[in-house]
Amino acid sequence: ERRLNYAKIRAYEKEVGTLRTVMQGYIRQIDSLNNINKKLTKENITYRKEISSAKLRAEMAEERAEELNNKVRVGSVIRARAIGITPLNAKSKEVTRVKGAARLRIECYLAGNELAEPGAKAVYVCVKSPEGYVLSRPDAATFEFEGEQKVYSAMREVDYDLSDLPVGIYVNGNGFTPGTYKVELYIDGRLAGSSEVAMR
Repeated sequence: ERRLNYAKIRAYEKEVGTLRTVMQGYIRQIDSLNNINKKLTKENITYRKEISSAKLRAEMAEERAEELNNKVRVGSVIRARAIGITPLNAKSKEVTRVKGAARLRIECYLAGNELAEPGAKAVYVCVKSPEGYVLSRPDAATFEFEGEQKVYSAMREVDYDLSDLPVGIYVNGNGFTPGTYKVELYIDGRLAGSSEVAMR
């Protein structure tokens, strides 16, 4: 019985040794997994930071692109300069006094602009009388400006090739009165230029 008990004890000790070896293997695996987990956690934090940084850069780039687009839109506006008015009689001869005019010739230069789109351009002119009303066509024609319909005095289509272009537009009418006339020119739905001209 004693030998049997010793045999059992040795078997148990052997089994305990085997279990200890297995347990040590598990402990090593757990340590290894813990190390891998820590490494992955660090990498995850790094990737998250990189993703946040990339998102921030993308947002900044998008804002910058929008800012540049706005600058291009503003820069692409065709400007009108040297805006003047010449009164003409029924025979298209210049007259010195607006009271005797049958129509007005609105003159200007469209400035060259390489950022603008070349091609056919509708130039709308709005002439306000000294009394403050727009000299309109008989059909009270309108065009769209900033989402609203605006009455214009005359329109002419020109071929714009990105270089300075002299333009003359005729406004018909009668009963013109002496005083200060306000002229506004619109191209591509934008204000190209304005001027106030005193007429005798």
